[in-house]
Amino acid sequence: MLLTAVSALAACSVLTPSAKAPIVLPPLPAEIVACGYGVPIPEPRPGEKLSQLQTETFWLKDRKTLKNCRTNHQATIKFYEGLRINLNPPED
Repeated sequence: MLLTAVSALAACSVLTPSAKAPIVLPPLPAEIVACGYGVPIPEPRPGEKLSQLQTETFWLKDRKTLKNCRTNHQATIKFYEGLRINLNPPED
């Protein structure tokens, strides 16, 4: 019984080396940080043009994609960068 209590205390101790180990998060690569290139517009068939409706539809889809990137993707990147700054040990 005593051995079990001592083992439990040792396992939960914050003085163990693994609890003191720094967590080093690398900076994100530029291709992850960037929002991308938007929505590709398909090439019309030879001799045809995109109609006004098709052009507006692709434009709207592109704008929605970029807005989604700015709000959701950038919030995730800011969260990660905040973690990286707070968890990484200061460099000497």
